[in-house]
Amino acid sequence: MNRILRPLAAAALAVSLTVPSLAAGMSSFSPSISYTPFPDVADSAWYAPYVQQVVELGLMNGKSGGVFDPNGTLTLGEAVTMAAKTCAIYEGDPVPTTDCQPWYQNAVNYALEQGILTRGEYKDYTAPATRADMAGLFAWALPATELTRINRIGDLMDVDQNTDSASEIYLLYNAGVLTGNEAGAFQPENTIDRASAAAILTRLALPESRKTVVSTSYANSVESPDGVYRVNVPQGWQSKFSGNVFTAAGNGQKVTITTAGRTQSLDEAAISHLDGLVSAQGGVNLTIQPGYDLFRGLAAVSFGYVENGLTHAVYVVENSQTTCVIDLAWPEGGDLTALLGLMDSFDLAM
Repeated sequence: MNRILRPLAAAALAVSLTVPSLAAGMSSFSPSISYTPFPDVADSAWYAPYVQQVVELGLMNGKSGGVFDPNGTLTLGEAVTMAAKTCAIYEGDPVPTTDCQPWYQNAVNYALEQGILTRGEYKDYTAPATRADMAGLFAWALPATELTRINRIGDLMDVDQNTDSASEIYLLYNAGVLTGNEAGAFQPENTIDRASAAAILTRLALPESRKTVVSTSYANSVESPDGVYRVNVPQGWQSKFSGNVFTAAGNGQKVTITTAGRTQSLDEAAISHLDGLVSAQGGVNLTIQPGYDLFRGLAAVSFGYVENGLTHAVYVVENSQTTCVIDLAWPEGGDLTALLGLMDSFDLAM
């Protein structure tokens, strides 16, 4: 789910992604609470160090009876509260503590204000949080710029375009906040226990604790000549490279991927691309206004337009050294399965 998608300036689309911030920043995540060991957290438990750290950082508390309940299922109310606390510490602006009921309402209100939540997204905050829910909330607790990419994840066996919070999951994997299980699965629909939440929160708040993950690859992937990215082309599709431009087409659908050295900010690159389309076509029929987005966990600007009976979805994606423009096109009523599958395999090099 895209929680920060918002239109760029309508007049000239000339706004900057770099906005002066008064945030306290990552240095705010330092121990501030004295830790008293919990009777149900053994010193030898794998999660014991994480429990101590999140308590000292003020991101999690124990439960009634003086226990931590490491195997207890995380609720949506708890997950929202943890995300809100993380955001508040980073911003240096504590979550309000007005006398609201139920107990998690202050955190919900703060999360709505900060864009961590969208209004009406959840109806029952006492329900168990899935692992996808947790990723979708935690990913928006910090700016994407604080989730520096340290992994190149080509594929997650159980995460695709139909998975809730897929982009957020990839963002946190790329940043080393999520690692999945030993089999390489994320299990997005499973519930999450409090011990696992403590480990993930620690990696979110303390970059030095983030994990490198071995990238998975595709058996039939094609890689750009400059090594900037690789994708899996659906069987039966025609594909070719022409310099820094890759095209693949089949079943009336088409994808064009263009790369260039990163010489502009993300929004400047998006504006330049849109200006080029306007000049080439004498105007563009926008169906979706340009806005900030996530594309497989990467910072992007996206917009949509229609041309000659084809609907286009454009993503301008930034990487450390490269700007990549991905243009997906399909006819009305087209079967997008293969096209979305190709995009699910998109793997931009670091």
